[in-house]
Amino acid sequence: MEVFIINGSMRTFAYIRVSKLGEDSISPEIQRDEIERYCRQRNWVVTEWFRDVDLSGRLPPEERPALQELLRRAQDGECDAVVFYRIDRLSREPAHHYAILASLREAGVKVDSVGMPADETPEGQFMWDLSAALAKLESLRLGRRLRDMHRRLASQGRWHGGIVPYGWTRVRDERGVRLVLNPEEARWRRWMHERYWAGWSCLRIARRLNALGVPSKRDSIWTDGLVYNMLRSPYQAGARRTEEGLVGGGNIEPLITREEYERTLALMAARRRVRGRTPSRAIPSRLVRCGVCGGPTETDTSAGAPAYVCRRGNLGACSRGVTIRYHKLEEYVERQLFRRLGGVRVSRIVPVAPPELAPLQEELARVVESMGRLAAMYAEGSISEAEFRSARLFQEKRRQQLERKISQAQERIEDSARAALLASVWEDLGKLTREVWAAMSVEAKRDVYELVVREIIVAPCKSKRLEDIAPEVRIRIVWR
Repeated sequence: MEVFIINGSMRTFAYIRVSKLGEDSISPEIQRDEIERYCRQRNWVVTEWFRDVDLSGRLPPEERPALQELLRRAQDGECDAVVFYRIDRLSREPAHHYAILASLREAGVKVDSVGMPADETPEGQFMWDLSAALAKLESLRLGRRLRDMHRRLASQGRWHGGIVPYGWTRVRDERGVRLVLNPEEARWRRWMHERYWAGWSCLRIARRLNALGVPSKRDSIWTDGLVYNMLRSPYQAGARRTEEGLVGGGNIEPLITREEYERTLALMAARRRVRGRTPSRAIPSRLVRCGVCGGPTETDTSAGAPAYVCRRGNLGACSRGVTIRYHKLEEYVERQLFRRLGGVRVSRIVPVAPPELAPLQEELARVVESMGRLAAMYAEGSISEAEFRSARLFQEKRRQQLERKISQAQERIEDSARAALLASVWEDLGKLTREVWAAMSVEAKRDVYELVVREIIVAPCKSKRLEDIAPEVRIRIVWR
């Protein structure tokens, strides 16, 4: 921001917004020159400039730092007017557009645009409203054009853009933009197929990759889910999946033949596990967390007696992954559960109002859509790699923030529902006896644990003999 101190003239804030999603052809410099010319004609002096760069006009004001600062200071009386180049620079969402205008006008601030000067007549107000609607329409048209581009790329067997998949490198030459095999990464990707054909599971492949220190695309640990998704990707056959089936012959160099790819898919179908089995243990493993890395645990029966082990440790990514015998865990948690039911009362819990998920989910959908448009433009070569990486980085951070907010909101909704249920049934739970508990089904016990327990944190064992450590030393229960 650039600040100028002046005397006398109407104090004016100027707002500039530039998005690198491809729909913009008006640079910040052009916007600034036109705003300065417009203000000189009216004898206004720009006291401060506010710039939002690499930000979409579909984002709400609170997600655009410069606009948020402008609104705050304008409402504090630090300016008499706000000027921007064009209405779509202010916002591409009519709801946001009207909210911004209302907040400024309520503060007694004049709002004006270079492209369509303010006119207080009914006709002038109508033209501003129409321009806001047209900005939204153009944004939707751009989204449709880019979705059509994605479908066209898929129908031609061409890469759709975005993050280059593991095993390939993006090149651009006289033949256009294409994906060619990365020798080192492609070698490991072929190795995954060979091991899978030899009978290895995805989990065993992931453990071996972690043990060998093979770097993944994003420097994260290898998991069975990641290996599974990589094995089934049609890119490996140099193809894209469409409604008509696999389409090849595009700009993706194949890693394996179509026959080899079909072989992998057939093995996956044959090895698919039957889901929905009746649980055999009352304490869900998802409630049990590793006290070293904080990661989830999973069931391990390789030693005969069932145990919960750190999932990251099982993958070779946690140096001191915890292991605890299930019977030890159940005995201790059950004992603490009855102590909890007979002692502390939580009937005073007041369920909080659940947060609104729909606005967050809609905003996430818009961010994902814009990332798709950005990827398609990069694949077509219409924007440079530097522009793509810069804009993609911002959108990726925004996507992660929204996913965290949605996850937190979902947790609050679940907590609210559990709190309401817990408040209504606590007296009944308090009457629960050992005899009744012993007669309950595993599913019913799981329901009780999930209702009253948030998580169970298990610390690593310092002794070679697991039985030498008292459970209360290793286990910490976080109640809801």
